[in-house]
Amino acid sequence: MGKKKELILHIGRAKSGTSTLQRYLTAQREHLAAQGICYPESGTGGRFAHHDLAHTCRSLIPFSPRLREMRTAFEAEIAPFDSIIVSSEAFQNLILTHNLYAFFGGSTAGPLKSLLYWGAPALRERPYNIRVICYIREYMELACSSYTQRVHATGFVGTLEDYCRQHFRRPLSSLVQLWRRYADESFFLYYERKRLLDQDIVADFFAHAGLIPPAPSSSQDANPSISGNLLAFKLLVNRSGCHSMALYNAFSRLARLDARYRGKIFVSDALAGVLRAGDRGYNAQLSELVGEIENHSFEGGNRFDPALWKLDMERFLEHPKLAFLKDRPEICRTSASDIAKLLN
Repeated sequence: MGKKKELILHIGRAKSGTSTLQRYLTAQREHLAAQGICYPESGTGGRFAHHDLAHTCRSLIPFSPRLREMRTAFEAEIAPFDSIIVSSEAFQNLILTHNLYAFFGGSTAGPLKSLLYWGAPALRERPYNIRVICYIREYMELACSSYTQRVHATGFVGTLEDYCRQHFRRPLSSLVQLWRRYADESFFLYYERKRLLDQDIVADFFAHAGLIPPAPSSSQDANPSISGNLLAFKLLVNRSGCHSMALYNAFSRLARLDARYRGKIFVSDALAGVLRAGDRGYNAQLSELVGEIENHSFEGGNRFDPALWKLDMERFLEHPKLAFLKDRPEICRTSASDIAKLLN
């Protein structure tokens, strides 16, 4: 076998600049190709990230026809290149590795050999050196950002406390151990903007990938977190059963209209302390990985403002994608006091 290709596998985590990086990689696909670097379209489903590929690897169905079909397309696309970048935060939820080994291959002396009894098709020693890159946020930074993303992107209704009780059950150490066993090299990095190279996720990622970015990146957040009265409004929309993916971009655009609608949410220091204490040692495990971490206060974040609720709701409903909600009395007639109950 000749020289192995270099596969950079960016596995997230969520809300760590992933959308910004993935949009950059997509926009620069042709320029990357000119440098001998492939950001494959295979496994993206025509979107920015390789979520389809990651979901196929996460599937409990072993070695499905879908996996084999995607692997064939992937390998044909990357054939002319020496370096490949694959990016999806959906990889962070992978627990069983049989499909990961089937797609990318593995060591014939290790887990690959043990998979042969599964009857896996065309398992072989992988033709790549795999470098995993994973950015990890402090617990409250992750919890708050992923909570607002869940409200934004789905019909979830609940408080931050509700969300934290339902999620983060998997120890951080299990994620690290899985990928350290699988990859030839792995980087688990602290996602704190001021500690990134040039305070920029793209520059930092390319530095750890051992590559040169083909162009400067935009500093604009490609996926702003909603907060304040906009977050309250989305919870109201969700409670009314009106969520749809068609609304996602509308709320993203509204978030850019006013700093009150985006960024950190308000969480009291007392509640943040309780949530951090109940995180199964997440921050302690993170500090073992990356060194000293900072427990920021969220008391300066955007909170629900009842004085501006009526004005803001009228502004939200002027968006063309949200105008249909004017006919929903359970939304239009909801008072600030009713919203306060929903939030607590």
